[in-house]
Amino acid sequence: MDAVILSAGRASRFGLPKFLLPAGPGYTLLTKVLKFALQTVNGRVVVVVGREGGAARYAVKTWLRPVNAPRVHLVTNPDYAAGLSTSLKRGVGQFSRSEGLLVLLADQPALNAGKLYLLRKTYQTSSAWAVSAAENGVQKPPVCLGPALFSAVKALEGDQGAKDLLRRYAERVQLVEWGPGDWFTDVDTWETYRDLIRSREWDKEEFVPLEALSSLQELEARLESLAQPQAYLETLRRGVLTLLNQQDA
Repeated sequence: MDAVILSAGRASRFGLPKFLLPAGPGYTLLTKVLKFALQTVNGRVVVVVGREGGAARYAVKTWLRPVNAPRVHLVTNPDYAAGLSTSLKRGVGQFSRSEGLLVLLADQPALNAGKLYLLRKTYQTSSAWAVSAAENGVQKPPVCLGPALFSAVKALEGDQGAKDLLRRYAERVQLVEWGPGDWFTDVDTWETYRDLIRSREWDKEEFVPLEALSSLQELEARLESLAQPQAYLETLRRGVLTLLNQQDA
């Protein structure tokens, strides 16, 4: 089984490229999700990047261990601003053959390894075209897509994603109840991110604060002048942790 991680969103509500936000010492949201993908599937993992693609590639390259490097492939979606469907199509299109794809979102870093294994196991032992996680009977990402749906992915447009596909083929979809939990947390706002990172104690790391930084807008302005991936990531990490620390004071 293979996996696709969608990490090319516009993050228009957040402002910052949220998939590069810190998620504990040594991690970003993206690499946290990548860790889960590598643990869950035994095949290839395709990471679709768009905004700040150079920094995303650097983050993955520096985090990835050599033993797993051959399994991970990063592809750029130049059309990411046109909506989620373009990234899903780009990711699925990397596989001419696959027994199934675990589709993950890079802004869901609080996933659970045991529940992901159950999702994969259910898919491999069922005849469903897709198997999705659910909360109280409501379909939610992540999802395992079978090859019977790969061609249907090509017809998606705009911000349509797997959710729209599963609604269309509902009779062919099996749900796996995960129950309520922070594993479904989708980091769409600063408040959601702040609450999640604190609840998981991912903000407990030593860092050098950025001087004279008081808002997300100021951090965004500083990042705009940085083209070098390493400097960009270091500034983003330090800036985010500085703002979190100020809010704790």
